[in-house]
Amino acid sequence: MKWPEVHQWIQTKIHKTRDYYRKFGLWKTILRFFESIDIFKRKVFIFLELEPKDSASAQEQNHSINLIRVGKEDLEKVDKYLYEWFEKKEALKGLEAGNVLLVVKDEEKMIFYQWLEFTKVDLPYLDLSFFIPDGTAYLAYMYTEPEYRRKGIASKVKPLVFKYLQENGIRRGFSIIASNNAESLRVNKKVGLKEYQTVIYWRLLFFKYYRVKDYATGSLKVFWGSGGATQELWKIFSKIGTD
Repeated sequence: MKWPEVHQWIQTKIHKTRDYYRKFGLWKTILRFFESIDIFKRKVFIFLELEPKDSASAQEQNHSINLIRVGKEDLEKVDKYLYEWFEKKEALKGLEAGNVLLVVKDEEKMIFYQWLEFTKVDLPYLDLSFFIPDGTAYLAYMYTEPEYRRKGIASKVKPLVFKYLQENGIRRGFSIIASNNAESLRVNKKVGLKEYQTVIYWRLLFFKYYRVKDYATGSLKVFWGSGGATQELWKIFSKIGTD
């Protein structure tokens, strides 16, 4: 790694840590540090799903917003890419792997991002990696630039994302949202995604524990040990028919 890249990486880490400290305080920042060096993790995530063909939102049109698919060549030309989840180099690798990036622009500035993943899904925060069948999409990272929030952009864009999925033969979409991200949960439920399970994940060094709870019935399924969780964990309590 060249020095400019190292310097950019260090600056990104410093800015993220500082912003996290300001938002959550010292104790949570310390816990996050230990998580970052892989000693332990404790995560709670809500899994939501939707069939684009059955979503009323998928039929809606919003002519004031233009949803754009960004290709590798387009992203290479962007001087500053959002560093909220990963650096530009990682974003380019995602596009090379077949993932899709949909954005909304204000003139030339990207103000809303929606990543879609197909075939293979990697969830580092849950230490999971699995394959999903044809006709399924993981609605991954969604982000609105801070100065454009509270304007209803995400709620207006999501129906266009569902329309894109429907037009490309996707029969099932699912998303995974941190339980404390109330705003993202609100937006996704508003546009038609439905909760189907909650996953609580604990890890201490190499020991892993997954507790999966059915949103509708409260039924539980547990996976534990040092090995990886089942490839089926993401859809254990799915209400959408089997593939």
